[in-house]
Amino acid sequence: MSTCAAFLRDVYGLTLTNGQSAFVRVAIDGCTFEDLTDAEREAAEQMFGDVSNVPEVARRTVVAALGRSSGKTEICAGIAIYKALTVDLSKCGPGDIPRAFVIAPDTDTAAITLERAIARLEENEELRACVIGEPTKGVITLRRPDGREVRLEVKAATRGGKSIRGRSLICVILDEAALFYGDSYVVNDREIVKAARPRLLRGGVILLASTPWSEEGLFYDLFAKNHARPFTAIVAQASTLVMRDNDPEIAAMVALEREEDPDNAARELDAQFIAGGSSLFFDAEAIALALTKAPLEGDDLTKGAGADLALVRDSSALAIVAKDSAANFGLIETDEKKPEKGAPLKLSLVVKGFASVLRRHDLDEFTADNHAKEPAREWADLEGITIDNAPEGREGKWLTYSFLRSLLNECRYALPNNPRLIAQLRAVRSKPMPGGGYQITSPRRKGTGHGDLVSALVLGTWAAENATSGFCWSHENDHYQDAESGYRYGGERGF
Repeated sequence: MSTCAAFLRDVYGLTLTNGQSAFVRVAIDGCTFEDLTDAEREAAEQMFGDVSNVPEVARRTVVAALGRSSGKTEICAGIAIYKALTVDLSKCGPGDIPRAFVIAPDTDTAAITLERAIARLEENEELRACVIGEPTKGVITLRRPDGREVRLEVKAATRGGKSIRGRSLICVILDEAALFYGDSYVVNDREIVKAARPRLLRGGVILLASTPWSEEGLFYDLFAKNHARPFTAIVAQASTLVMRDNDPEIAAMVALEREEDPDNAARELDAQFIAGGSSLFFDAEAIALALTKAPLEGDDLTKGAGADLALVRDSSALAIVAKDSAANFGLIETDEKKPEKGAPLKLSLVVKGFASVLRRHDLDEFTADNHAKEPAREWADLEGITIDNAPEGREGKWLTYSFLRSLLNECRYALPNNPRLIAQLRAVRSKPMPGGGYQITSPRRKGTGHGDLVSALVLGTWAAENATSGFCWSHENDHYQDAESGYRYGGERGF
């Protein structure tokens, strides 16, 4: 096992493309461009730039901004196994079992890496003989040719790097490192790397591999500082096509996605970072313009109501939204009920209060998502009101939020000056998910809540549109469609 590239090909069982081989040989094996084949050199020049002079300290940290479907998860798992079997352990005392960690944004993604590694180990007789016992959840224990035990562990990202403290480290791989965000959108990658560096054994590596996202966090900072000029890290940026040697099937897929959604293709396939701030879902200027528009007036308004039902930690909120004959929208009224510490809201009183607001607007229904909806129906029935189903799941949330965003961007929305609502709108983010698609999140912030007013506004807007469009959510077919014609409305891509 003289080199990692040779190990991945000859032992681990990967068939490396020229692009993948160039990445491993330069970033992990320390090869110069002169050591590469012509095809590898061409790929390396595109992904690394000029790396003729790489400081030794820079080789301890590798940043790989790679396009989707480039093979990075398989390669990262293989690198972890290679390092586990080859790194010098002479500095480790008795009882010290060094670790190779693969850390992912969530447990599901982490499990994928472990499953890939287990499958490869089982397929090779030489590697299978190294495995001690049966792999447990998240852990593979190996006995190296020198008799030392090492472990490969996979973990979800944790704040402060607590997952890896107190260990001798062979390598730490941050898979999808650009997506290491906590519930309050705290970036965790910096603390994880900070915890790893002093514990990294000689010959070990910290590898941050990800499809790019926005221009923030350690992943981007290391990229910006070191790409084509390695100082504290060696950096590769490669599109899916470069990593997959312009495979015709991959090329056709890339061409299609560029045609359908060029911005998303630039990030996910061409490995381009999105300009800073664009992870915010609603445009700040569009929100500001909505605050300057006059409230909707007239007798021809169609109204809808949306609610977010929370009782303990968060507020329950109701939004009444109007739509005029020119398809302009406006927020008419909000009703927010906040729980006190140790005194959660009572669902019966929340529904009773919302029913009173609805009657003032000649409404007898509101739209809500699944949270607390079914228990609320009992009280709604007593008040003579109906609770309509919001589009469900991540796809449904993307659809409803995107509808409000399109109205704001088209200057077709009037918002009152409600500081709490505006702060929540400005805080909503779209977070890319491993494997593609996005998740919409509302950070929990002291003084502004957890997006309850925004959720009510989104569903109220959806209800006002639905009251006149004849569209409804099809649970059977999992999309939004016209009740009479069956025409499918898919909304924006991204869920």
